[in-house]
Amino acid sequence: MGGRRIGRGVGSVAVGVAIPVGLPACGDDDGADAPSGDGGGPIQVKVASDTSPIAPLRDVGCHGVDDTQLVASGIVESSGDDTHYVTVTVRFVDADGVRVEIASDSVSDLLVGESARWEATTYADGAAEVQHCEVIATVS
Repeated sequence: MGGRRIGRGVGSVAVGVAIPVGLPACGDDDGADAPSGDGGGPIQVKVASDTSPIAPLRDVGCHGVDDTQLVASGIVESSGDDTHYVTVTVRFVDADGVRVEIASDSVSDLLVGESARWEATTYADGAAEVQHCEVIATVS
């Protein structure tokens, strides 16, 4: 690399100029949003109609991380009149309606009027085949 010295004497500083070689061009890439084929990406969410009215769910999302990991997350709210223990169960299902895997998370001591985040993670060999997740919250 070429460079030149700035200043004189002991405190002089070397300044170099780097020229990148072989970098990809910048700009729009038509394939940038194309599926990667590794099972990652968003999964359609279905919240069960028989989810407890005491613990409604919101901001629910499911996605694949890669070809083996599945994640679901969201917020559960308390609309009950007492402290509750809530279990959130997620079924990851393929295009034929066959369950690939199941995951769950729990929220303990959910106070009246309180909201809490939950996240359920699982690993499955068929994760890339998952088309939707079915989410239900039960209260005990």
